[in-house]
Amino acid sequence: MSAETLPIISNTHQPTELTEEEANRYDRQMRLWGIEAQQRIRNATILVVRLKGVATEAIKNLVLAGIGRLVIVDGETVSEEDLGAGFFFRDDDVGKNRVDAAKAKIEALNPLVAVETVPRSSVLEDNDELESLVKSIDLVCVTDWDRDNMIRLNDICRRFNKPFYAGGTYGLLGYIFCDLIDHVHLSSDRTQTKESTKTLTKVSYPPLQTALCYRWNGLSRRQTKEVNPAIIFTILALWQYQSLHGGHLPNDAAEAAELETLANALLSGADVHRQVLTSIPKDIIDSLAITASHEFSPVCAIVGGLLAQDIIKAMAGRDPPIANFFTFDGNYIIFISPKHVTVVNSSKNLRGHMRQEPKMSLCLVPYRFYNKVAITYPVGLKFVFIMDSYDCIVVGSGHAGSCAALSAIDSGCKKVLLIDKCPQSWCGGNGYFTAGAHRTAHGGLNDLMSILYDPLSPDEASRIDIEPYTCSDFETDVMRLSQGKSDPALVESLVRDSRDAIQWLAKRVGQRFCLSFHRQAYEIDGRMKFWGGMALSIENGGKGLIDTHQRALQKAGVIICFNTPVTFILMDGDVVTGVRVEKDGVQLEIGAPNVILAAGGFEANAELRAQYLGKNWERARVRGTPYNTGDGFKLVRSIGAKLCGDWAGCHSTAWDANAEPNAGRRDLTNQFTKSGYPLGIMINALGKRFVDEGEDYRNYTYAKFGRAILSQPGGYAFQIWDSQVTDRLRKEEYGDGVVEKIFADSIETLADELLEKGLQARKEFISTVNEFNKAVYCNRSENPTSLWDPAIKDGLSTQSSALQLSLPKSNWALPLDKPQFMAVKVACGITFTFGGVAIDPETAGVISERTGKPIRGLFCTGEMVGGLFYNNYPGGSGLTAGAVFGRKAGRAAGGNLNTVV
Repeated sequence: MSAETLPIISNTHQPTELTEEEANRYDRQMRLWGIEAQQRIRNATILVVRLKGVATEAIKNLVLAGIGRLVIVDGETVSEEDLGAGFFFRDDDVGKNRVDAAKAKIEALNPLVAVETVPRSSVLEDNDELESLVKSIDLVCVTDWDRDNMIRLNDICRRFNKPFYAGGTYGLLGYIFCDLIDHVHLSSDRTQTKESTKTLTKVSYPPLQTALCYRWNGLSRRQTKEVNPAIIFTILALWQYQSLHGGHLPNDAAEAAELETLANALLSGADVHRQVLTSIPKDIIDSLAITASHEFSPVCAIVGGLLAQDIIKAMAGRDPPIANFFTFDGNYIIFISPKHVTVVNSSKNLRGHMRQEPKMSLCLVPYRFYNKVAITYPVGLKFVFIMDSYDCIVVGSGHAGSCAALSAIDSGCKKVLLIDKCPQSWCGGNGYFTAGAHRTAHGGLNDLMSILYDPLSPDEASRIDIEPYTCSDFETDVMRLSQGKSDPALVESLVRDSRDAIQWLAKRVGQRFCLSFHRQAYEIDGRMKFWGGMALSIENGGKGLIDTHQRALQKAGVIICFNTPVTFILMDGDVVTGVRVEKDGVQLEIGAPNVILAAGGFEANAELRAQYLGKNWERARVRGTPYNTGDGFKLVRSIGAKLCGDWAGCHSTAWDANAEPNAGRRDLTNQFTKSGYPLGIMINALGKRFVDEGEDYRNYTYAKFGRAILSQPGGYAFQIWDSQVTDRLRKEEYGDGVVEKIFADSIETLADELLEKGLQARKEFISTVNEFNKAVYCNRSENPTSLWDPAIKDGLSTQSSALQLSLPKSNWALPLDKPQFMAVKVACGITFTFGGVAIDPETAGVISERTGKPIRGLFCTGEMVGGLFYNNYPGGSGLTAGAVFGRKAGRAAGGNLNTVV
């Protein structure tokens, strides 16, 4: 293709030939880039937005180069700070409009250039006015503007096929970005001789928003190193800082920490080669925190000059422009030490006022004044903007949050957003790791039949014994296990609405309830006898529970967003207006008149466990999700919500000592639980029993025995059985491949085996078992007709008139004397914490510490609720409470929606 076919940037007016005066004035530069290129420059109209230091330097060079027409928009007035880097500003310009003050001086540089000014910022805020202005020019150049406005203007330019440039400085750093859309320029063929004809090259440029989506993992280590991403991501962090702080830049050393966090989050999220750069150098951040809001004339001169040079290249079409970022690091030639940066009075202006300038000291380093980024692909990080508001936002994807979201939909909220900080692969919170057990008041088997997903046949039903479990029974159990500390109003609300919530889960949500034969029943004389007041669970446990919730949420139209932690609850006075979230390192604000918190407790936070639960709790193993780290409590504290409940208490169980410490396994979920202790005994490392294994039904003791295990030497213990009961241990907990089982043909041999697993006192271990056996036989001799029955409190114990142990086993005591013997090593597995947020028992509204009344638009459910459980809890109550208060929160959100003005 010949040079004659080179397309020029479109002009809004008819191209004209150069006059003799122009030819004489531009003779020297025409020798550099040619007559045709000068004609393109002469016929171009350039729009410059914002007249700061970089813009004045760029305009100076563009005007001297002979552009045809210049339009400048800026509604701001000249400040004293503008005098330092603003080429066209003088002392007597302070207080004048910038463009008005500069116009005559610009025209004096080159009277052949037509200069037009728009001294109104409103044109930049009105898209219609801005579009009308963009239509009339050939190229747009914006300087020292914030990211979001640059993206907006870039989008307008693209709609009208106008090339776009942006540039600016932050202290000693500077940047240039260009989007030339589809740009054609002459380039040399490096495979040919210098005398060869140049060829045309077409390059497609991405817009700024696309450029910010670049993933750096496509670059090699060498390419990444050549680009030097530290400066780019520092500038991107400044843009993000501006977005979070109303357009303001950092101006204090104290703001360095936030800036560093933003920069490193952006760096990490962009998959930058970690062998090249793992974090932004702290000296860059520290310097920028105190210099970013200041302009330095040498930096503005360099960046502005290079900006003008590249614009001329683009208009001339003779050489390749940048592609598509350029960064400048003035620290290579000027070093500003944070400890030396002070504001000093350096001179007086014409009004007698002291002019303030930053003090600079030179650094003796090799001369290298810029780092050019030459990548033809988009560079940067993906920014996600949620341009919407919702009727209700639910925080947490577990059982309670899912119930709340569905209830909100049922109650009139048409747009519901459910967000969670976890990735989708960890969806479901702790609910996923449960056995799916639900405790509810009921009238016996006939009452429960309507809830079951697969109906029982008459023959099956005739062989099942399930006693009624009344509201009084349920309420008594909660209050008994909490030693009367639970909030009576919360307990009454939970119990009263439990049966209706279970029915709703089955019919509205589609949960597949079944009778919990394996966990809650024993076969005695051919009949399945249920015990402990609980009979229902979900098919496939927690996995089935969450899978069904996800299907129901999708069907209901609930929008779900993972990897999105909430960082702040937005308020207007005492009223909730939405949340601030972090998405891919970017802070976003999402509006909603209702926010329901279902973000779990702090059980996965070792530091908070040690702080609130006490000594050794950092050693507890996390049974469920690793994402319940107490973030929800930080949110409510910041807005004055009332906290209450048992902050020193938690649900913790006997857990496989070999399990991973920091999270449960999603393939095994609840199978690391070891709840077979009522059928045997537990012995610590010193060979001693430490709990009454038969104190109560397992439902009423398992949630507190984890704490007892943790308090033992080493934080572990051994569960022991003989062959009389091992076939009754639940296969999902004690099956082959699930747990390490230690077998022996005698107690002595078992003790030898356990020495390798942490037993420290062999003789004491053997003595404890023998003493236990002796006590059981003494009880039997006094009660020869009593039968062992694990489905009831059978009274078979270690206590008799002849012998009483200091620590009894009150029920289900069998002698350990039938080989083979089996042992399993257990530790403490923490499920959830009991301390939480105070709520209204009927609406689940979060209570204000200041007013004692619900905070309008803020609700809470699930493990975040405080005041319901203390010390211990009846098994299956947690999932039921999540459903009950989740439904209440959703209903209240729908009601609140109808009252929002």
